[in-house]
Amino acid sequence: MIDLTNWLMVFLRASSMLAVFPIFSARSFPVQLRLALGALLAGMVAATLPADAVQATDFWGLAGMMAVEIGLGLVIGFTCRMVFSCWKSRAPS
Repeated sequence: MIDLTNWLMVFLRASSMLAVFPIFSARSFPVQLRLALGALLAGMVAATLPADAVQATDFWGLAGMMAVEIGLGLVIGFTCRMVFSCWKSRAPS
């Protein structure tokens, strides 16, 4: 069960990041493919985490950690979106 919670936390962060990441948030990129990429990334990263990486003891602690992971993923994706936007606006056309 601990491995599943580790995977879930990484999956939530990766999926929320991919939801707003500039390359993967285009309408031409299917949502199912974004979720599959998040699951693949979570599987690779969660395998490297220690077994006690998630320290939630109750439901509300786990729900809070899930909210934090989603928030961090959105912040990472939004930051990448802003960097790409600034880079794109600075490029000579």
